[in-house]
Amino acid sequence: MEGRIEEHHRFLLKLQLDRLDSVEKDLEALEQRIQEKLQPYAAQLALLKETPGVDWTLAAVIIAELGVDMGVFQSVSQLASWAGVCPGNNESAGKRKSSRIPKGNVYLKKALVEAANSAAKAKGTYLRDKFYRLKARRGYKRAAVAIAHKILVALYHMFSQQVSYNDPGRSLPRQAQQEPSHAQSGPSSGTFGLRRDTDTATTSCIGKANFHDSPNVNRPAVRTGDPPRFIPPNQLVGLVAKKKNAALETLDHFNQQW
Repeated sequence: MEGRIEEHHRFLLKLQLDRLDSVEKDLEALEQRIQEKLQPYAAQLALLKETPGVDWTLAAVIIAELGVDMGVFQSVSQLASWAGVCPGNNESAGKRKSSRIPKGNVYLKKALVEAANSAAKAKGTYLRDKFYRLKARRGYKRAAVAIAHKILVALYHMFSQQVSYNDPGRSLPRQAQQEPSHAQSGPSSGTFGLRRDTDTATTSCIGKANFHDSPNVNRPAVRTGDPPRFIPPNQLVGLVAKKKNAALETLDHFNQQW
């Protein structure tokens, strides 16, 4: 590429550089002003920064839009409805028409969804595992809103009780993933494609109420004289998938209750 820069071009470039320098100075002044206003809320700011996906900028937005006094809300459900991160309820004559989230506080909702997207990238956290489990069944947007709701619920209790963020960890998802491992052992275990008599009750009792191998589960009687029945590999994979989905749904039900 050939060309030359003349004096007029240098003049125009200097104007653009001066504008960039002016904008950077304005941003520095605004950040300093925000830091001064956040000094009385240093404790709440420190609590917010412990939450996965929440940095200094998002913490400032949350404090500015939400405040730190949770006594103005009767419950965490009312807070979620005010923020606009709860499912809508439009039901008439027994027919559910729409479940779109309410409008709520637009600025706070955007900040929470942005925090949810960042939390989905934080490895080794409960919010990341929960996000990808919901994304597989409900889609990306609904999963992001669900994680934003969980973050808001955590912030409500952190501000109300003045406690630090406690990550539940990955214990529950690990239990759900490890539970059907005996069926995914592969050909090396010597049972691929075969089902023994002792596993008949386990693989036939697939459901939400009895998704794990527990001695309290009511199992059908097994005849000891029946030979092992051959199961094609594709059906075996389907049984394992159904059992895993049942476990995940049950865990989601427990999480919603608690």
